[in-house]
Amino acid sequence: MQYNMGDARKNWDSLVAAIERGEEVILARNGKPVARIIREETPKAKPPGSMRGRVKVMQDARLIDESTTLG
Repeated sequence: MQYNMGDARKNWDSLVAAIERGEEVILARNGKPVARIIREETPKAKPPGSMRGRVKVMQDARLIDESTTLG
């Protein structure tokens, strides 16, 4: 759905409700589209253990020289 700026200001609550339902809203100025508003997708949390096999844990942290700085 497309709304001009003035109409969008007047109907902001209903526009946000439409966006929450997954609809795309186009904002226009003088009939020309200037912005597209879509619902924010929440990233899915990774299950525990999903990094197994991708990360190596050092067996002995004393192998790192104390005078060495990381960064």
